[in-house]
Amino acid sequence: MSYGTHLSLATIKRHEKSIHRVILAGIEGPSHTIKLPANIQKHLEDIDRLVKADTNLSKDIPSFLGLVNGVLERTEREPVTVEITDPGTKQMVKVVLNKFAIQILTAFSFGGGEAALPARYYAMSKGGFSVAAQGWLNLSRAGSVGSAMAYMMDCASGVSNERRKQIAREAKTAALGDVMDFPFPDVCDAWGNPDAGAAFRAPVRTSLPTLFISGTFDVRTPPTNAEEVRQGFSNSTHLIIDGAVHSDPLFLSSPQIKDVMLEFMKAQKPSTTHITLEPLKFAPLNPQKAN
Repeated sequence: MSYGTHLSLATIKRHEKSIHRVILAGIEGPSHTIKLPANIQKHLEDIDRLVKADTNLSKDIPSFLGLVNGVLERTEREPVTVEITDPGTKQMVKVVLNKFAIQILTAFSFGGGEAALPARYYAMSKGGFSVAAQGWLNLSRAGSVGSAMAYMMDCASGVSNERRKQIAREAKTAALGDVMDFPFPDVCDAWGNPDAGAAFRAPVRTSLPTLFISGTFDVRTPPTNAEEVRQGFSNSTHLIIDGAVHSDPLFLSSPQIKDVMLEFMKAQKPSTTHITLEPLKFAPLNPQKAN
């Protein structure tokens, strides 16, 4: 799953003869480490579509994308200062929220926090920034950035010049810009950029029986990643889970997933290649928090 698929694809290149069958969920191809802003924008568009179909929200939020763009434009023009209680010191502190802060908080909510986004943006559009301020305070005081090895692993996978240029182009029109990749790829330049090179990022070509699993609500490793990688797999099946986000839901959101996996491992024809989950249920709007 996820980075595990990245390692698996590298393993297939080196040790194909030692592998019998392959299951990959949430595919990060050899060239997919640094995310495309267009995929992130599509995720926001998918949320916008679901909000429009939600009779409880669409009356107050006719356009979720319009709401997002409005809040981001406002905080870019004039950052908002919010006074909240620091949970650590119990003292009142002032937190400044600018466009970058809101973009980062939005990106960090993907993968399980989408249900709260319409209500939070609605509150911010009405001047209610306290939840965002608390989130930004917590994030800015998270402490250690973690192991440098994790950064170096992604830096080694790297990004081609062509993809870097594509990211720069797409970031100009995407609501969240390129913050989904923050702090990559710049942190790699700062740490010596130990790039594994173009040969590592080259497409994988194999005849190994392979089951790809993707979720339509997976913003980190969207189904398009799998479809791109599948071009080099002459014997593959793609299981699409409509509504599944990244990580565990790609395996655990429906009992049918295990059924298909077992069928595949037994070399049987999959009983389905498409599973539909229950629609996302958005958090209700709270007028009190919006004031």
